[in-house]
Amino acid sequence: MDPDLGASYWPEKEKKNAYIFVIWRERS
Repeated sequence: MDPDLGASYWPEKEKKNAYIFVIWRERS
């Protein structure tokens, strides 16, 4: 899933968790 597209309808808490996950995934 594209994180920017998904964030448009995710709850605020899920947005933050997803953002952290994307950063972690890209760095690993």
